[in-house]
Formats: sequence, C-alpha cells, structure tokens
Amino acid sequence: MDTFKKPERIVIDAMPYIEGLLKTGIIKDLQEDERICPVCQGTGLAMSDDVYGLSNDPDKTVGSFPYHKEYIASCQNCYGGVIKVCRHCGEALNRKDYQCECDGAKVERLQKAVQAETEKFEKSSKLKYDDETILAMDMLYSEDYTCNEGYFTDWADFFENWNDHHEPGDERPMYVWGTEALQFALDADRLIENALEDHYEDAGDQIDHADRKELQETLDDWCRMSADFKTYFQTVKYSVLIPWELNSLVGE
Repeated sequence: MDTFKKPERIVIDAMPYIEGLLKTGIIKDLQEDERICPVCQGTGLAMSDDVYGLSNDPDKTVGSFPYHKEYIASCQNCYGGVIKVCRHCGEALNRKDYQCECDGAKVERLQKAVQAETEKFEKSSKLKYDDETILAMDMLYSEDYTCNEGYFTDWADFFENWNDHHEPGDERPMYVWGTEALQFALDADRLIENALEDHYEDAGDQIDHADRKELQETLDDWCRMSADFKTYFQTVKYSVLIPWELNSLVGE
C-alpha cells in the first residue's frame, strides 16, 4: 500500500499581481440608480473556495473537508462591482430581477403594465361581439374571467363570472381579446426526418413525393378521427368590445 502523502499547501501572495492590474484604479461611471457594491468594494471580485477531502487520508474525520483550492471569482452580490438601487426608496435591488417591493416601485410597475396594455389595445383591430371574425372564434380571452385560465366561449358565462366577483359599482373593462386556434396535426416530412436520423445521409431519397403525400393523408385522417382538438392562444390582433347591454339578460 502506498504511503499517504498530504497535499502540499502553498499560500500564494496575490497582491503583487492584483496591484499590477489595479495600479491605475478601476473606473466606474455610475448612473443615478447605481452604487458601488459594498461587498466587493467595486472590484467585482470575491474569494471562493473548493474544499475537499481524501478517502485514504488517515487523519480524515467523517464529513470533514480539510483541504482547499481557493481562487478569486466574480462577486455574487453584484455585476462588475456595481449594484442597482431602487429609485423610490434607495434600497439595494436583488441582481436577479432588480425588483423592489416598496410602494413606489409597485405603483411604477402597475403604471407600466397599464401603459403596455393600452398600447396593445390601440394597435388592435377593435371589433364588435357580433362581427363575423369574432363569431368564427371558438374562444375569447380576458384576465377578468376567473375560470378556465381566462378563456371563455359564451358571453353569458363572462357576465355571470363578472357579476359573481364584482359589485355593481366596480369599474368594468371595455374589451376582451380574441384568440387563435392551433389544431393538433402530425407532419409527415418531420416524422420521416426524425426516423432517418440514424440512417445514411441520403436515405430519405428512397421515399418519393407520392409516398410522402400518402403518409400525410393518412396522418390527417388519423388526426381528424383520433385527435380532433385545438389549443387556443390569446391574440392581440383583435380586441372585442364588451356588449355590456347584454349583461342585463343574464339570469333571465
């Protein structure tokens, strides 16, 4: 059995190298909502350590990792030595999402959301509920509809849901969104391409256009018989003006 030899510990004097890099200082041009990171003092650097143990170490203790491989890495509190602060309360922001939970920040996010929604509405085609384009849609969408993830098929359902969750004096929305439907389908060319992955390069040439067309027709028939369903997605191409005059008819 080989005699155990502990790793050689070397302490590196990193200062000459770091001082050489930083001899002219580090320039930071900070914007109004930026500050020097208090953890790394603006260097963007922090000491990290990979600790480890050796299974044949006669002095080892269970669960102990006595050996080190320290190195200089990026500071995990900032990006490049700079942190963002909230423009409302001045508190440091989490670098993952830069969101503050103070009242001012919440109001600002709400205002931006309302502005974005307004811009989408202004760009959309504004149609009446009985427009042929809307009548051809199986589903409509509204964040104010609390069931089925916002998707509904019938105005009576929409009004009943609204009446159940709001008081008569609550501000009512002006519109809902149209939807686009995605029919389940299988693509013959894509299926063939996937099946040919492990074959030689030009193997697909052995399957002519007529055979591919026949396979596609078979797949289409199967989808119509066995998987005839659609998935609906909100679209901002069309906004539908809500016919609130019909609300009085709900329950009659």
